Amino acid sequence: MKLLFKTLFLFIFSSIILSGCGYKKTGKFDFDKYHKKRPASPAVKSIKTYQTLTDSAHPNSAEMLLSEVEYSVRGLKWKETYYIPDSGKIDYFTVTNYDNNGNAIETHTEYPSTHYESTEKNSYDNDKHVLTTDWTRTDGNGQSSGRHDYKYDSHGKMIKWDVFEKGKFVTCRIYEYIYDDQGRPVESFCKETKNNKDTSVDCHEK
Repeated sequence: MKLLFKTLFLFIFSSIILSGCGYKKTGKFDFDKYHKKRPASPAVKSIKTYQTLTDSAHPNSAEMLLSEVEYSVRGLKWKETYYIPDSGKIDYFTVTNYDNNGNAIETHTEYPSTHYESTEKNSYDNDKHVLTTDWTRTDGNGQSSGRHDYKYDSHGKMIKWDVFEKGKFVTCRIYEYIYDDQGRPVESFCKETKNNKDTSVDCHEK
């Protein structure tokens, strides 16, 4: 009787162990079910920068807003506002519009206290290099306008910058680069000309 009981007990115990091992071997732990990935952090909508001053002029320390940067739903910086610390009034702000490729195609800046305004409109090539910038500025002396034209070499370095004001050529900046056999810039010159003929070297880097 005792032998039969021991035999039956060992059989049941072995069956339980084997069945458990079989489950562990064939079962698949659903990792994603119990450890779901956290959703991506939301895009930053704005960043405010503050400054706290404590000195003889400001005995009671107070937090003052210095600047605020606002971003679009695409994560592009579309508005920047800068404040005058002592008064808290707006010093100036800039608004930027972009094309579908993320290129800044128009930037408008205003200084409310002086009524100064400026607008820049850019065009780009397929490599996102700025080709032209048309600008207008308005201040107490009236309005002025101009255009900047840019050219690049095969390495993407700007080699020429022509400046026009009111449709007339003003000056030209020329940049020359010397590359090694691996395409790395090893020497550069920058020159300026006002008649596209005579040049003067402004800088030399090696």
